[in-house]
Amino acid sequence: EVHAEKLTVAEVRWRIDNVYWPYHQALRAELDRVRAQFGFVWHIDWHSMKSVGNKMTPDGARRRADFVVGDLDGASAERDLVEFIVASLRDFGYRVALNDPYRGAAIVRRSAAPERGFHSVQIEINRALYLEEAAVERSAGFEKLRGDIASFTMRLVDAARSRVS
Repeated sequence: EVHAEKLTVAEVRWRIDNVYWPYHQALRAELDRVRAQFGFVWHIDWHSMKSVGNKMTPDGARRRADFVVGDLDGASAERDLVEFIVASLRDFGYRVALNDPYRGAAIVRRSAAPERGFHSVQIEINRALYLEEAAVERSAGFEKLRGDIASFTMRLVDAARSRVS
């Protein structure tokens, strides 16, 4: 268990003031710095999702894609970037869904302003690709996924560099 008992109001307030807000302020400052230096930002917000939804999730108890790319239904990033991400992940042989069941969360909403050069995309990774979910232990697929994400990241970096040149 992460917490054996409920947090007090004071503990929650301390975490909000000393962890939550400082994190978001630092992220905003870094996004602003990158935008000032290069004229645009491609922000990728990585997440992990259960392999199968449940009654508390928007998709119910169905098997999920390997990756879910969320762009707030086209509002958080330019279309070419989102298409590049989806196609690249599919090139590695993964099943990729767009905005289903996750469209993007608070960080994407806060970070995105495509009209000003801030492009933010959420990518959910299906835990079954790298984790024995019941045991919460790395699975045999962990190393393959690690390599594929590293290769994907280099593709993204190369695409960003070509845009700057």
